[in-house]
Amino acid sequence: ELRRDHPLLDVRIFALRGLAAGSVNLFVVFAVMFSLFLVLVQYLQAILGYSALKAASGLLPMAVMMMPLSTIAPTIAERFGFRRTLVTGMLAMATGLVVFAVLADPQGGYLTVLPGTLILGAGVGLAMSPSTAAITSSLPEEKQGVASSLNDT
Repeated sequence: ELRRDHPLLDVRIFALRGLAAGSVNLFVVFAVMFSLFLVLVQYLQAILGYSALKAASGLLPMAVMMMPLSTIAPTIAERFGFRRTLVTGMLAMATGLVVFAVLADPQGGYLTVLPGTLILGAGVGLAMSPSTAAITSSLPEEKQGVASSLNDT
């Protein structure tokens, strides 16, 4: 792609710190989130004996935290800074994973995974919008299609 006149993706844009950081952060956010979806649904079905529908419903508290926080995260980021908001979101995600590791107990049922689900959902909600903003604000207006495609891929 470096030798093309019109590359599909000009890899030199990854030299832009904000774009690279936002891309890496979104990769981590989605890797953690989708890994959790896989593991948690399996845990709820295989260990706790939930049906597929009930296990999938067990992910709803994560969405309940994620949706409102991702909506207000840009406002929080403007007030406290994008980096601080992003770091707080990533730390919340890490905390949620630690809470899962410490509290998850088949004897305690779903209530032992609920706190981790809520904390991780809050972290995803806080981390996603600043990561997107870092990607899109790194490129000029004529390159926003590239920024958007990086954000969504």
